[in-house]
Amino acid sequence: MNEHKGSNLISDEDYGYQSQPTTAAVAALQPLDISHFKTKKIQRNNQTLTILLQNSNGPCALLAIVNCLILAHSDIYQGLSQYVAYSEIVEVSELLKYLVEIIHTAHTLTAEEAEIVLQLLPTLNTGLSINPKFDGSFEQTRELLIFKAFGLQVAHGWIISPEADIDEYHTIIERYPSYESAQQCLIDAYDINERAATATPQELQIIEDSHKVRAYFAKCGTQLTEYGLSTLSRHLTPGQMYVFFRNNHFNTIVRDGMEIFQLLTDLGFAEKSEYVWESLLSINGTNNSFFKGDFQPIFVRESQLADDGGAAALHSYDQMEDEDRALAMAIQEEEDQRAAKALQKRYQKPNAAAEGQTEGQTAKKDSKKKGKKDKKGKKKSSCVIL
Repeated sequence: MNEHKGSNLISDEDYGYQSQPTTAAVAALQPLDISHFKTKKIQRNNQTLTILLQNSNGPCALLAIVNCLILAHSDIYQGLSQYVAYSEIVEVSELLKYLVEIIHTAHTLTAEEAEIVLQLLPTLNTGLSINPKFDGSFEQTRELLIFKAFGLQVAHGWIISPEADIDEYHTIIERYPSYESAQQCLIDAYDINERAATATPQELQIIEDSHKVRAYFAKCGTQLTEYGLSTLSRHLTPGQMYVFFRNNHFNTIVRDGMEIFQLLTDLGFAEKSEYVWESLLSINGTNNSFFKGDFQPIFVRESQLADDGGAAALHSYDQMEDEDRALAMAIQEEEDQRAAKALQKRYQKPNAAAEGQTEGQTAKKDSKKKGKKDKKGKKKSSCVIL
């Protein structure tokens, strides 16, 4: 198994000469639907920086990218940082202009890559489709070029442990190494269950595999495992900003010492400038704590929180965390319902046949017709990330 070492992007060696994007590619850039972000000033390394805060259902990939660039505090991103610093609300259209300027200046892409990135940038308002693999890497798709364009690396902790159940481990890593392939296994198993009586040995193997896939998903419903968290704390470069993918969201993380810290971007912390980081010490958040920009822990009494409005901020953040967990559980429940319906149909067939023998051939035919009608009336649930 290859552990994640923070280098999941497409390597420069896979591409040719690097050049600036063409005018045609820049012209293809269109404004985003979501128009602005609120900002917040924080203290980090004795400097005042301004970060973006998360809009409700906003384009978190764009937010994570911009915050990573601001916190990197490089001269090449100075124009972007200054624009964000001078306003309590920043326009997405202006952010995009600065990102395009960075692409021109950084020279990290070939002309072909730049064309692709400039086509993808406007889609950041509706989400970015990437496919995490359970060894800690990502499927090398064109969407990852967005991160390469800005010299950023994207990481996740949805990693299966080699010490897991040996059958489960080999099934996941060898047959279904990514989220999309594992999800396809569940979809295929559902369809095969519909015709289990005529299934081939290979198809029956898919059904058996789907039980292992579902068991793995049930153990990491928030797309983070203990082994994955440990891998991040051992292999991310200390002090380097990473885009972090979890629960179908993007955020900014950094390693300090042997701990991973996630940037607080919830609007509930807008007026709490000292609240900058949350430690990621557990996959369910029970051991996490809040920290200042220099990673000093924040110790406050409950009464103090109530007096300065911090309690409301923490409540808002806890509510957001609860909503993320609830969403993951709801989607898992949706998949479970699909499997349950398939099993129910499978086991109802012998019962329907027995009833048909008792009530006569006519009733049996009517039952089959009714079953076909009911089946046509049902729609399959869409497949989304847990």
